[in-house]
Parts: sequence; C-alpha cells; structure tokens
Amino acid sequence: MVARLSLLAFGLLTAQGAAGGCSRSALSQRDAAQDHSADTQAVDASDVLPTSCDGSLSLTGTSPEGAFSAVFVNMTVSTATLQCQPGVHFIVSDNNGAQLLFVVPPGPSDPSAIPLGKQTISVLFAGTSNAPVTTTATVDVTAADPPPFALCDQSAGLWPNTGRIALQVTLSQDGFAIAGNVSAPYCACLACDH
Repeated sequence: MVARLSLLAFGLLTAQGAAGGCSRSALSQRDAAQDHSADTQAVDASDVLPTSCDGSLSLTGTSPEGAFSAVFVNMTVSTATLQCQPGVHFIVSDNNGAQLLFVVPPGPSDPSAIPLGKQTISVLFAGTSNAPVTTTATVDVTAADPPPFALCDQSAGLWPNTGRIALQVTLSQDGFAIAGNVSAPYCACLACDH
C-alpha cells in the first residue's frame, strides 16, 4: 500500500506542476489481488518500480511529523513522450513510511542533460499521519551522467541501469530540517499515463 501511495502522490506532485506536470490525471489505484493484465490503466508499484537500484543516501533530519532518516531511494527517468514531467524522479523513504518525492529537471539550454549546480525544486512530503504537503528544497547536483532520455522515449518499463546522478538535498522551511546526499543509477523508465 505504501508503494501505491507513493505512485499516487508522485502523480499528484507532477500533476500539480513542479515546473511542468503530467497532462493526464493522477494514477489510479487497484487492489493488489486483481490481475496485472495489459489492458488495465491502474498501477501496482511492482509493475513499475524496481525493488533495488543500488542507490546510496544519507538524508536525515526532521519533518512536520518528527524524525526522518532515509533508508531507501528509488530513482526513475521520464520524458514528455511518456506523459511525465521530463527529468529524474526520486522517491526517498524512511523506515516509518514517510516519503519525499521530487523531480530534478533537465536543463533549459540542453534538454538531454541534468545541469550541475544548485536549483530550487518542489518536493511532496507524504507522511504517515497527515495529508501530503508540498514544500521546496534546494538540490545541488554534484555529478550527473546524461540520463537515458532517448532510450526512455522508446518505452516505459525499460531498466537501462546506465549512468548515475549524485546530489545534495536541503529542506529548511515549512517545518522541515532535512539535509544530506543521494546518489543513484538511472534505474528505470517511468510513464505517468498509466
């Protein structure tokens, strides 16, 4: 259920326009007991998200719900062709089920690359006891191989697992005091129009 909530919240984040947004409505949910036939529009996290991409992170601090210490990162790549906000999409989770969801977009002058340096981005915090909250974060991209945008344009669900991105993340407003590092490979291509 947490993973499906993540996908729903991620759809809401991109639909709310974190510098772009999906052109379709948020993801629908389905009971995990239903079949996974190709003709359904619903999403189960196991259909889209890999279980591990060998990312590393040290993102800790406090959220409006209390302590936050990241233990899991899922990173996917998406493009406008896949009906998503183009960029590198992150879901960072702690042991309590709280999650930070954000997108690092490609550069305006080179849409095939993620620019190095600092930028301010929208972040959706999906906690365990309150409604999701949108805030902002400063991300400092310290290293980024070119994402496989061209490969992801061909099909969602591909696992290119080629190249990496590393960044420092800081949330310091709206009741957040979270900071640290995230590094992950470009693990999978994600489509938002499920």
